[in-house]
Amino acid sequence: MNRSLDYRTDFYSLGVTLYELLTHERPFKSPDALEMVHCHIAKHPIPPHEIRPEIPKMISDILLRLMAKNAEDRYQSTIGLKRDLQRCLDDLTSAGMVSPFDIGAEDVSATFQISEKLYGRDAEISALMQAFARASSGPSELMMVAGYSGVGKSALIHEIHKPVTEKMGYFISGKFDQFQRDVPYHAFIQSVESLVTLLLSETEKRLAAWRKNISAAVGNVGKVLTDIIPNLEQIIGPQPDIPELSPVEARHRLNYVLGKFIRAICQKPHPIALVLDDLQWADSASLNLIRTLMDNPENRYLLIISAYRDNEVSPTHPALLSDLEWVTLRVDMAAVNEVIEDIRTHDTNLGESLAKLANNFDYGKILALIREYKALPGS
Repeated sequence: MNRSLDYRTDFYSLGVTLYELLTHERPFKSPDALEMVHCHIAKHPIPPHEIRPEIPKMISDILLRLMAKNAEDRYQSTIGLKRDLQRCLDDLTSAGMVSPFDIGAEDVSATFQISEKLYGRDAEISALMQAFARASSGPSELMMVAGYSGVGKSALIHEIHKPVTEKMGYFISGKFDQFQRDVPYHAFIQSVESLVTLLLSETEKRLAAWRKNISAAVGNVGKVLTDIIPNLEQIIGPQPDIPELSPVEARHRLNYVLGKFIRAICQKPHPIALVLDDLQWADSASLNLIRTLMDNPENRYLLIISAYRDNEVSPTHPALLSDLEWVTLRVDMAAVNEVIEDIRTHDTNLGESLAKLANNFDYGKILALIREYKALPGS
């Protein structure tokens, strides 16, 4: 999660397949789709040799390495996997047992690989996670993440996607657009659309519970929402027509119904992390809704994370709400140097070239350059 997909995803699938072949059980069991996703993201399977003692522990360790949560912790090549399995086969053939050895000792990636972890952002990630923990058990919170374009705001925020899912929460996001500033609630609508898609993947029993909660919250004015979020109708069904109002009254009604809807979906078992990116381009209606959500003590189990480019707004910008907790990102040269050192272990020439550019490139641009390099044929 929050990582690009590559061939190491197939190693995870292979591990799951071998796990079931050897144990006659799946690594995780749940009739609930969301719970199953949670298991694959956060839970570790029971080691195969604990289910069937006749399975050699080294074989069990190989399967668990294949199924590691982080791609960096899995096998990096089929050659390394084959050699470990071959050693197990040779031991079983010659001695009837597998002697302990260091798995992955001959596992070297044939392609350029570098960890996609965030460098130098531990304190900021911790601040976001602490805010989510507080919001998960109490009043809603708002965190502001500031920094100029390319410094890594989005990467930082999405780093908590996995921990939020581990806690059975929902991570939803929307992005304001400088060319859509005349569209009210642009980022809110995007985020709610993604949430509705998640809810539609729930079991029918849980979907019925959501339908009941949302319908009770929006009452007979649900069409206000289904007109701007059409897929919501798949949950609450067709809504009755609503009377026409003046533009100002219609805006107040939409603001009121959106607030009721958000309050209905934020529940203690499933807290929500709502990300609103590029807040510097937010419309006034969205800013008012944020204030309303934060000012109402009845709103609970919601963390709003708003990211904005602080070099593109003045101190008087309406997005800069007071009395908030802030996370401000700046270039961390120590982190850039750590990235470069990791690269040197894989590609000395690239590492040296990046070291020469480090004084002119920030953290985000260094990573962008790495991605471009990895996309080149033969890199």
